[in-house]
Amino acid sequence: GRAMALTSETLFVVGPPAIRNERTQDALQRWQGSQGFVLWALSREDGARLAEYELPAGPVFDGMAAAYGRLYVALADGSVVCLRQPHSE
Repeated sequence: GRAMALTSETLFVVGPPAIRNERTQDALQRWQGSQGFVLWALSREDGARLAEYELPAGPVFDGMAAAYGRLYVALADGSVVCLRQPHSE
């Protein structure tokens, strides 16, 4: 992963899609973002994947923050993504 944020219930991790059995050059390009980036929300309790989101760019260093049911991700392309936790009704 390139960035992580931990809340009381969820671990958020951002990185390139999984790299498996690829040539060195292909793996490097993927790590650099040629295939985009993915944000995973993982259960703090058991590690289960709760959600997955595609991001248009990678995160900047130390660029994630969680507050008041929202996750903010500052991206290397200059944009900021805000995701909010859905409320149960």
